[in-house]
Amino acid sequence: MKFSDYIEKLRIEKACELLKEDKYNIDEVAKMVGYTNAHTFRRAFKKVIGILPSEFCERLREV
Repeated sequence: MKFSDYIEKLRIEKACELLKEDKYNIDEVAKMVGYTNAHTFRRAFKKVIGILPSEFCERLREV
């Protein structure tokens, strides 16, 4: 695993923790974990987790 991939994975894992708290919206979480562009965050999230952040939040609400 490349270092940049490792850092991306850590950032997305932290984003998942923040989204689970249900205090912040997706754009706020993107900024909190270091993404200046929400589109880039969404693309990275899907790459690491396999679904978009909005789908992740919807699944959390269903549980």
